[in-house]
Amino acid sequence: MNFIRQHIRLISVTVIIIFLLILFYNIRILKPLEKGFSYILQPVQSVLFRNVDSYAKTFATDESSIIEENSRLKDQLIELSLQNSEATTKLSQYQEYENQLKFVNESEFNMLPAKIISRVGQGTTTQLITINQGESAGVKTGYPVLYNEGAVIGIVYATEEERSEIALITSNLIQLQGMIQNDARTPGLVHGEFSTGLAMEYILRENPIDVGGIVITNGQDKDVPQGLIIGTVQSVDDEASELFKTAKITPLVRYSSNSIVSVVIPN
Repeated sequence: MNFIRQHIRLISVTVIIIFLLILFYNIRILKPLEKGFSYILQPVQSVLFRNVDSYAKTFATDESSIIEENSRLKDQLIELSLQNSEATTKLSQYQEYENQLKFVNESEFNMLPAKIISRVGQGTTTQLITINQGESAGVKTGYPVLYNEGAVIGIVYATEEERSEIALITSNLIQLQGMIQNDARTPGLVHGEFSTGLAMEYILRENPIDVGGIVITNGQDKDVPQGLIIGTVQSVDDEASELFKTAKITPLVRYSSNSIVSVVIPN
């Protein structure tokens, strides 16, 4: 109450001024004054509007840039993933080529290096690849073709002067006399199973079969020396009613990634 008594005059003047301003506004007395203030403040409003508009455009541009940058980084990630996969494949191939060269240098066989120039019918029953070596280099039908450390990839199926067709060992065109590397040197006939793998048949029931054992050529086929690697035993089919046992063999060659092979030329 003391505050009101002390400032009664100021409060009264303020109320009167507010009342008069409302009155003058309603009867349009302040219209010229409004126009004057608007004219004076117009440059300030323009500057403020330009700044706000610039900020909005910058924000929109930044948002668009973020989306574009995100897309670009995703593309880079995909490209790097592909490059990494390609580098991994090439490194694996290089290691296999190095193993193959070592095997060739240490082997007692005569080896002819060749490059795969086409692949025909892979995934079908007649799997064939073509190499850039033929009759002029001494290649003949029936010669074994190796990859990596002496693994049989196929047999020469047909020859021309400067090229040859190789039937992969998983095709239905190939049969090899093989044996399991165990004390009994268990023999059997290995053939392709329509591109799905290998089977070793006509194994006598009394002969042992070791799952995981290595299957090699036994030297009974013409032009195919003993000791070439065919694959490993995956499983055994041993029916009590059958005279012979059968083994599923997994080849040791990755057909899709190799490009350099070696043809064994008999001594």
